[in-house]
Amino acid sequence: MAFDITEYKLKHIVSLKPELLDRMMVLIPIEGVIYQFRADKVASEIIELVDYVQYDEVKMAAGPLEKELKNFTYGKSRGQLSDHEVYEIRFSKFKLDILTKEYEFEITGVGPRALRVSLNLRYDHIEGEETAFEQQLKEMIIDKYSYRIENNPAYQNKLKQLKKDYEEKPAEQEKIRDEVRREQAEKERKMRELEERLNANKPKERPFKRY
Repeated sequence: MAFDITEYKLKHIVSLKPELLDRMMVLIPIEGVIYQFRADKVASEIIELVDYVQYDEVKMAAGPLEKELKNFTYGKSRGQLSDHEVYEIRFSKFKLDILTKEYEFEITGVGPRALRVSLNLRYDHIEGEETAFEQQLKEMIIDKYSYRIENNPAYQNKLKQLKKDYEEKPAEQEKIRDEVRREQAEKERKMRELEERLNANKPKERPFKRY
């Protein structure tokens, strides 16, 4: 029986060999215009897709992404931007629709020739496949790893262990929470016992006599 990697979490699949996704090209449709992003950062929970948009393209505002960026640069080139403007532009966020869903983009670089625009996507969100874009991205990732994993028993065993650890983690966390609750209950019981002993040994007040 063939090994089915689709039964495993994307973040576990990627963790086996994250460098496979480095510089992977992804086509992103934004309001009818197709942009070419690339995978620039592959982390344990997210994949960062990046596009570099030239200042001349921003100035012309030919597409929805360029129009949005022009709101930050006012059509200026890097040499025309003051240090204060660069500071305000960098790490600015904005939202655009990819097909039927809104995504948050971020300006993560203000270079001499272009703006660096990033889209961070969590693997668990891609896994949900709420849109055709996410489904396409998931299929691309699965395709990148299928051959290597299906023909590598070491990777298969590692994936099985990752899945097992992932499934056992909630149970282990609940076990720890139970232990903490028991320890807290024991502390409260001992405090009550101590208070009872102190109250039992407390000298009785003498009755007040009137003369």
